[in-house]
This record gives sequence, structure tokens and C-alpha cells, in this order.
Amino acid sequence: MSTAWLRIEALGRKDAPAWFLGLAFGIYAASLLTSLGYNFDEGVNIQQARLMLDGQRPYIDFFYHQTPLYPFTLMAAGWFSPDSLFAYRLPSLIATVLCGIIVYRIARSMMPWGAALIAALIFYFAPLQYFGLVALPNALMSFFATAGVYLVWFHPNEQAKQQAPLVSTLAGLLLGASILYKPLSLPIALAVGMAVLLSRQARSRALWLIVGAASIGIGTWAFFHWTSDGQFTQLLELQAARYSGQSGFDVMSGFEPFRQAMEQRGVDSPLGWSLAEHKFAFLAPAPHANLPVAAMALAGQLILWSRWGAPASPHRLVLSLWWALPLVFCLFVWEPSWDHYFVLYLPPLSVLAALFVWRLWSARKARHVARIIVVLLIVYVTVVGAGILWARRLDYDSLAKPAQANESWLLFDPFLNFVTGTRPACGLIDPFNVFGRRSLVGSSSQSRLGSDYAVSTIDLTRCLQQETGIRIGTGGLWSKWFVDGALNEDLKRLPEERFFELWQQQP
Repeated sequence: MSTAWLRIEALGRKDAPAWFLGLAFGIYAASLLTSLGYNFDEGVNIQQARLMLDGQRPYIDFFYHQTPLYPFTLMAAGWFSPDSLFAYRLPSLIATVLCGIIVYRIARSMMPWGAALIAALIFYFAPLQYFGLVALPNALMSFFATAGVYLVWFHPNEQAKQQAPLVSTLAGLLLGASILYKPLSLPIALAVGMAVLLSRQARSRALWLIVGAASIGIGTWAFFHWTSDGQFTQLLELQAARYSGQSGFDVMSGFEPFRQAMEQRGVDSPLGWSLAEHKFAFLAPAPHANLPVAAMALAGQLILWSRWGAPASPHRLVLSLWWALPLVFCLFVWEPSWDHYFVLYLPPLSVLAALFVWRLWSARKARHVARIIVVLLIVYVTVVGAGILWARRLDYDSLAKPAQANESWLLFDPFLNFVTGTRPACGLIDPFNVFGRRSLVGSSSQSRLGSDYAVSTIDLTRCLQQETGIRIGTGGLWSKWFVDGALNEDLKRLPEERFFELWQQQP
């Protein structure tokens, strides 16, 4: 008992700087949490969590297109305050703060504590971190994946052979859990597995990793297959067919705003779109880009494989694969890719950037100039990151002026329904996946999913005609994606007094 307490006490002292930084970032981000601009998927996630609070079940009572852990987490958060945006975003904030602590510990195993603290600083304040604070599964996915990487490669107790099976099994469970939050972390799990198999020292951990990941994966699949009468399995087949057939980009190309964005970027293929998204995220003009972080990380990557690299040479492979394999997936597998996917890169990029800063600070030649550059880089990343969070605020009170609480509104924007307290008309809260022939289930060959969940233009028109109390918002950002020519003609037949022009800021 005393030995365990001494270990905990030593751990607390060792990580005290990171906890202090994480707390400071958490307080700052929490002060902005209810005013940060939103992502469309946030509204879908929140509305589905509210359905679950009302007793409905994903894969059974409504269509949910992702793996299952996140809606249950969001439901638990909303249970305390179902109308609070802060409550729904809080799990992401907590996961981001904790992930930064793990990033610090990973860096600490390779470099002094000051440089490791810079890794956490870059992780927290990189502009991409905005997507780790909103109600998306990205932050929780990244936290569990980073924790899994840490346990396999950087955990100090891993030196004890008798603990290796337990630690590796737990790492497999965490990596599996990250995939169950969002499958984007699949390449991270593969990167860990590849690094283990390619390392003689770590190869013995492979079996235990597989045991951990397979147990949580198979157990979750069996449970949801049974409780959903096989619909969960049909969803997995649908998503697998979508990515193997590269059909997602073709489906999105059917939306006029997406085609316009393609034309503006000069792309006509999934790879072209993914490259354009990466260019926008990492090469856009400062200060709204992640270019400084990416440049420092690239320099750190070169240092890692040089004779000036970190002394823990076995870590080189996993640190390289940790960002490279997700990059390959974002370019060639996930299509179309979106900028919020790139939160996956932040943990390894932060460690590599800190490695560059450390080596630059330790430079013997031009030491004073190098240290001035280091200080300027740290100040730049912190100030710009904090400023971008501040700049991404929205005034949600004025998003939809005519809307009154508890009214039924057709907005094609479930987040806007949430912040105005209105109900999504005709139960339409996930239009990209269920509404029209271009939706995921509408274009699916899985007839059962289509018959159970698809909402056609005819279905929506019939609902609007029968429920005369529904108000219809026009001019919103997302209505442009879903109101095509046929639906527009149907809407024109409805009384004009049911339509209201909305003032809506673009998220």
C-alpha cells in the first residue's frame, strides 16, 4: 500500500507542470465552450443523444452511422442538463486536457521536462485543437488512442516483464475503444501493431494487444448485433462497402454546394479533395493555419532519424507511423476527408515539434539566436492558438430570431434546432444520412436499412402538408444542401405564412 502511494505521489510531482498547464488550458477553453462555432455533425450528435435520453436506441429506433460509444457518452453528459451546450461539449474538453497530459508523458520519456511541456503546449494550442473541443467523438477517440500508444511504448512500468501482458492487453482495450468512438483511429491501431511486429524488443506484446483489441471489438459487435436484430452488422457492411467502393465522394458530389467547393479548389477526385483539405488546414495563410506546428514537426521527424535524434531509438518507428499511417488513410481511404479528421495528427506532431524545439534550444552554434527563435515560436503558437479559439465564437442567441422554443421548425440544421430550443420538423435530424436518394441509407443496397430509416422527398412533403404547425426557415446555410428543385417546387405549394427568413452566421 505504501509503495503504491509513493508511486502515485512521485507521479503527481513529476507531472505537476503538465497538470498545471492542462488546468490553465481547460479553464480558458471552458470559458469559451458555449460560444465556439459549431460543426454540422455536432447537432446530429446532440439530437441523437436527446433521443436516447427519451428512451430511444441507436441502430434500432433511429439510424446512427458511427461506432457506438460516443452517443452513450453524450447521453450520459446530457443526463445532467439536457438543454446545456456546455454539458454536451464537456466530455471533449476533459478528454483533450487528459490527452495533453499523456502527450507530455510521452515526450518526457524522450526529453527534459521543459521540452515535454512544450509538446503539451503545442498540443493544446494548435489551431486544429478547436475540433477537439466541440461535441464530436474526435477528442475521446484521440485520448484513448494516445493512451494506448503510451502504454505500449512509453509506459515506465513496461520495463517489468511480469507487467507486460497486463499493460499490453489494456493498451489493446484502449485502442479498440478509440475505434468504437470513431473508426478514424483504425490506422493508429494498425501503426502500433506494425511497430510492435517490426521491433524485436516489442514483438512479444503483439498477442496481448490483439487479445485486448479483439475482446472489446468482438464483445461490442456481439452485443449490438443481438440487441439491434442484426442492423448494427448491416451498418458495418454498409460502411465497409462505402469505403472499399470509394462511393462517399461520388455521393457528396451530388450536392450542389460540394460541387461548387470542388470547382473553387480545382479538384475532381477524392485524392484531389483530400489534398486540398490538407492544404487548407496546414498551408493556409498565417495565422489561421497549422503550418508552424507542421513545419516544426517535420523538422523534428528529420532529427528523430538523424544522429541528433532522441536517445530512445526504439520509439522512432512508432512516432513516425503514428502520423504517417493516418495520413495515408486520410488521403486514400476516408473519402471525402474533412479538416476535423486531422485532430488525429496532433499528438505525434506535438511530440516531434517539441523534439525540434529541444534540439534547437540545445544548439551549440548560434545558441542565443536559436533560443530567441524558440521563445518566439512558443509565444506565437500559444497566442495564435488562444486567439483562434476566441475568434471562432458565435452569438447563438441571434442565430434564428423568429424561432420560439418548442416550436417545430424545418431547418436542415439540427444544431440550430438545439440552440433555439425548437424541435426538428418531421424528426429529420440527420439529413446527410437519411434524407433523399443521395443519403447514406438512400443510396444503400441494404434494403432493410433503407426501408427502416430513409426519408424521401415525398415523405417530407407529406409530413409538411399534414402537420400545418411546422415553420420552415429559409436562407440557412445547410438548407442549400438539401432543398433541390423537386423539393423547392413542393415547398412553393405551402402557405407563405409558414416561411421565415433566418439570419444565420456561417459556422
